[in-house]
Amino acid sequence: METPIETLAFGDALALARRNWIRESAARLAMRGFDDYRRSDAFVVRQLARHSSPLGELGKNLAMTRQGGRKVVDGLVSRGYARVERDESDARKIVVTLTARGERYCHAIIDVIDEMNDEVRESADANDLAGSLRVLNIVHSKFS
Repeated sequence: METPIETLAFGDALALARRNWIRESAARLAMRGFDDYRRSDAFVVRQLARHSSPLGELGKNLAMTRQGGRKVVDGLVSRGYARVERDESDARKIVVTLTARGERYCHAIIDVIDEMNDEVRESADANDLAGSLRVLNIVHSKFS
């Protein structure tokens, strides 16, 4: 039996809430035909949808090493969501771009995130939600 979340320290409650968010995201994406969701996908795929990105930039944005970023990208490539190409203006740079399948995956991710955010807004008091977002902003800025 799981410990009630209101009895946990903030960090533990945050980690458990994040775990459940990721599990629910994965389940909803599976229902849309994408049964291979990984926790870094939402951030990376949405970033790539805005613009193609050099591999090194992705790693920095994920706060990981170049090798770690490469592993994330390799996972997207092996699942058919992205491709890597040499930059036309600088052959030393590797650019990551979404495939058509990756674009469909991105739209599904955005839809799932929007649905889940709507459900939270509908279930939470507006003041509680605003307070929670302020606390998360504190955590983000204090520990970045």
